Amino acid sequence: MMRVIILLLTLHVLGVSSVMSLKKKIDGPWQTIYLAASTMEKINEGSPLRTYFRHILCGRRCNQVYLYFFIKKGTKCQLYKVIGRKKQEVYYAQSKGKQLNKEEMTEFMNLVEEMGIEEENVQRIMDTDNCPSKIKP
Repeated sequence: MMRVIILLLTLHVLGVSSVMSLKKKIDGPWQTIYLAASTMEKINEGSPLRTYFRHILCGRRCNQVYLYFFIKKGTKCQLYKVIGRKKQEVYYAQSKGKQLNKEEMTEFMNLVEEMGIEEENVQRIMDTDNCPSKIKP
């Protein structure tokens, strides 16, 4: 089984204190800006882990998270829906929006470093994202 850590947002950074706060922060449209991996081949253009996120929904009590994203196969974008289950107290998710500000980028890079991923293995992928911008979850 292939496991992927999606770098999205950390609860301690957001100061989320309740399930409802978490749901409000997670639910809604998302766009992948950066990806990081220990092996670049995993996230290079055309690889199956180069994901272009569009929507995330927090299930009941946020014990499940519904992830909607595209993966490009050639020039075509294939939409996927994945259900994740909470196993730890920390969710990793990327900031909403088109750009990370300096503070968010520093937090992202610190997290990448803590995970043992080299800085050169971080890719800005939003520049290659030409998949549909809106979906109906």
